[in-house]
Amino acid sequence: MKAGAFIGKRYVLERRIGKGGSAVTWLAEDRQTGKNVVVKLLSLGALESWKGYELFEREADVLRNLHHAGIPAYVDSFKSGTAARTELVLVQEYAEGMNLRDKVSAGWRGTEEEICALAVRLIESVKYIHSLRPPIIHRDINPRNVIVRDDGAVFLVDFGGVQSALRLSTSASQTVIGTPGYMPMEQFVGRATARSDLYACATTILFMLTHKDPQDLPVKDMKIDVPSIIDVSPGLAAVLGSWLEPDESKRSLSVDTAIRYLQGGLPEKVDDDEYGPVDLQTPRFSRIRAEKEGEVVTLVIPERGAAGAAPVLGGFSVAWLAFVAFWTFLTVRMGAWPMPFFSIPFWLVGFYLARRALNGLFGKTLLRFDPGRGFSFEHRFLLRKSVLVPAAEVGTLSLAHRDSMNERPITGLQFEVGARRFSFGEGLSTEEKKWLKRNINGLLKGLLTSMEKGDARISGGADRPALRE
Repeated sequence: MKAGAFIGKRYVLERRIGKGGSAVTWLAEDRQTGKNVVVKLLSLGALESWKGYELFEREADVLRNLHHAGIPAYVDSFKSGTAARTELVLVQEYAEGMNLRDKVSAGWRGTEEEICALAVRLIESVKYIHSLRPPIIHRDINPRNVIVRDDGAVFLVDFGGVQSALRLSTSASQTVIGTPGYMPMEQFVGRATARSDLYACATTILFMLTHKDPQDLPVKDMKIDVPSIIDVSPGLAAVLGSWLEPDESKRSLSVDTAIRYLQGGLPEKVDDDEYGPVDLQTPRFSRIRAEKEGEVVTLVIPERGAAGAAPVLGGFSVAWLAFVAFWTFLTVRMGAWPMPFFSIPFWLVGFYLARRALNGLFGKTLLRFDPGRGFSFEHRFLLRKSVLVPAAEVGTLSLAHRDSMNERPITGLQFEVGARRFSFGEGLSTEEKKWLKRNINGLLKGLLTSMEKGDARISGGADRPALRE
């Protein structure tokens, strides 16, 4: 193909802007709209295997359903050429600007504030693709795939290695896709997760700070030694410290918290007892049960602990529903028929409060740590919601502010599995929450350690995150 050639009788090629493998990327003009677009061409005759065809088709399918300001929009895809020279064509909006690598090469030097602002915009795009169901994993976030416009807008491009988290977790083997230095260890064995993208975001931020690739930076205990390279603010240090962990289970800092830190929020004090030691003796007067059978440990955690606001919330929800019922009855009795429909939102609020109260009184959570199968989480209340995953997929358990009552914050326990969050334990006492946080994190760490030593192998069933609600 040459400049000036027509593709699909609509797109005129202007100049080549990239080449990777069998695919060539061109800047083109869309004669139908008059706008610039990016045309990606894949020659089937140049393919060494059908893997390239599969990746190209998957990229088009994924982009067709992405709608975010930080991701150039899908425009078109089709086949072009003759039977002897067939090409796959993918057309996207053109993200005007320079990629980070070219921007740095051109002499750009950003302040920490500017770099954090760019990082937030990048992370918001990553947060979006991880929020989809199933989550989408980019797998190749690096300075070349991050475009910065003159006004500071940031675009995440090149979804050629994209994959769904569900497919990645169920496949026995995967083609290694990514850029050396910007992908973590688990990605080298074909097991990328949402946290793999977070590692890539952190290394891309580090590139903006140091103008060096990760493999050119000093390492300490298998981790990039950021403090020895550069002094940064506490918030940025917390983000890099968590997301640059070689062990993906320790990349526990949530995306929302990372954004808050990068925007100037101060990190909370780290709990010295974050990871144990494990002690299955429950706190005095607690209704939590800790059971151990062989190497399998099960924790049964009632939502209502030694203390809790469920009874108060239950009484309030009953009073609320009684008042709404009385008001609805009066309006019906008076014949004011449009008025009862205005009570529907109040009924919904009442039922929500009642459900929260009943869950606090009768709900329970079961956590099982099994070296033979992995980690399982099950919540029982009316419906059962269960998850079975490898321990490496589970983030660190942390305290999270969920709500407030009488101007007092209500905190629960929260951990992440991939891009999803699971919460429980709002009604527990402070002592119970601390005990659970210390022991659950310790048990998860022990499970991972035994796996690394080869003492336990996760079965095929544990490799498939099974979510039932």
